[in-house]
Amino acid sequence: MNTVAAILIGCCIAVVLANIVVCFRVAKSDSFDSHQKYMQCILIWLLPIAGAGIAYVFTREPKMSARGYPAENSSYDIGDVAVGNGSGDYLLGDHHGD
Repeated sequence: MNTVAAILIGCCIAVVLANIVVCFRVAKSDSFDSHQKYMQCILIWLLPIAGAGIAYVFTREPKMSARGYPAENSSYDIGDVAVGNGSGDYLLGDHHGD
C-alpha cells in the first residue's frame, strides 16, 4: 500500500469515528426532540465533516465562569459591583461620601 492510500484510509476512518461520536452526543442531548435528533444524525452522515461540525457546535456545553455565568458572555461582564459602596446623591454633587 502506498502512502497516499494509507493517508486516505486514515482520514476516512477519522471521519467515520468523528461522525459516530457526534451522533452519540446528539442522541444524549436534551436540546433536541426525537425528530430533531434523527434529522441531525442524517445531516451528520450526508455531510460528513460539515454536518458533524455543525452538530458538535449545537451539542457542546457552554463553559461556565467562576460566577456561574457562561464564559462566552463576557461582553455583559461589568466587573465587580458592590451594593452600598457609595453614599450620597450624585445629582447634588455629594458622591462617595464627599
